[in-house]
Amino acid sequence: MRDETIREVEQFLYREARLLDNRQFHEWLELLTDDLRYWMPIRSNRYPVHSTAITILDGSRYEESEVSSENDLAL
Repeated sequence: MRDETIREVEQFLYREARLLDNRQFHEWLELLTDDLRYWMPIRSNRYPVHSTAITILDGSRYEESEVSSENDLAL
């Protein structure tokens, strides 16, 4: 891989991390393509305190159903 390409990928990943760290979820979603399927595994504990959920991002359906309550997102 060329140095220029590596730098572009690094910059994209830093930007993505910055958006997520700042809870800028709408801006983060704009980075994604419509055909993306994003799966985030849950952490399992031996003695769970809360109920667990799996977050699946599947194109625009996620944006409509999840981002409408941006403050409730736990990414």
